[in-house]
Amino acid sequence: ELAHKTRGCLLTQAAAACVADHVPGMDADEAASLAEAVRRWLTGEGDPPAGLEIMEPVRAVRSRHECVLIAYEALRDALEKAAGTPR
Repeated sequence: ELAHKTRGCLLTQAAAACVADHVPGMDADEAASLAEAVRRWLTGEGDPPAGLEIMEPVRAVRSRHECVLIAYEALRDALEKAAGTPR
């Protein structure tokens, strides 16, 4: 089960909604891989991870990349903390 309360810009809120829709059941390793895949995609490498196609325009606005990444990194960090393996 995944729940979130997001305080941030609309991009951050949209990314958090994508996380809530697409990652239930992931373990910490999968979440870390997804966070890295999102980072690579935003910097021009490869296709968007599932559910992030809607964020395609953000790729061109580097200053907004963190708005998208923060939700994925928070998920990764929370799962690592729950597993007792913080970064």
